[in-house]
Amino acid sequence: MIGSTCIPMALTILLAFAPGARPHFGQSAKGDVTIAKIVVRGNTTLTGDAIIRTSGLRVGNLLTARSLADAEKKLLVTGDFGMHLRNPNEGIKVRSRISGRRAAIEIEVDENDPIKEIKLTDTGPLKVSDLTGLMQTKAGGLLNLPRLQRDVERLQKAYDEEGYQSFVSEKLGVRDRVLYIPIVVTRVARITFKGLSRVKESTVFENMKVKAGDYYNLTNLLQDSKTLRNLGLFDDIGTAFAYPTPGKIELTLKFKEKPRP
Repeated sequence: MIGSTCIPMALTILLAFAPGARPHFGQSAKGDVTIAKIVVRGNTTLTGDAIIRTSGLRVGNLLTARSLADAEKKLLVTGDFGMHLRNPNEGIKVRSRISGRRAAIEIEVDENDPIKEIKLTDTGPLKVSDLTGLMQTKAGGLLNLPRLQRDVERLQKAYDEEGYQSFVSEKLGVRDRVLYIPIVVTRVARITFKGLSRVKESTVFENMKVKAGDYYNLTNLLQDSKTLRNLGLFDDIGTAFAYPTPGKIELTLKFKEKPRP
């Protein structure tokens, strides 16, 4: 997973009223106030139209406290702003200026950096092209932590569905606008047997797909257990797991041999 670091994003709405205006939204001294103009400043990758559409603010609509609060929520959840600031809450500022019954709104943004390339490393048994195809984060798009978190979860699910164990290492990060996603796929460090007396270890190994040094795969291990049971040599086979270091697993197979006939 990406870890426990969470970058909160919120919006600060700064309102500057024209002289003589009442101190509440949607009204001037002469009545309702409509939005006459919306401008966006500070954007380099996202278009102003896209930001305005996301905000929900529209020219011709009434200026209300609800419309500005909704714009705050809609922009907040995108996760596209504020990464350069000590306080990401200041990643977007919305200013409203009222003149008579008309309002001009300015949305000032601190856009997250665009990602020029994505590099998945140490993907092991799964293809990089298949994994990148699962991701919503794309080269050319903005770095977006909520989206990236969901992508990491998709990658882990892809390994889980194929029977592998994996995680994204803490070296996940961005350098020179390149997003590095290092994946650790668990390998079998050691296989030991307990309870063998008459049956030779070589016989067991010959009937197993799982080998020391291979990527650990639960599906293969379950198949190996079934194969060994079908030999007719054992009453029971159990498995114990140990994780000596991250990305390594040790398997201990515990056998109960059938009694001599």
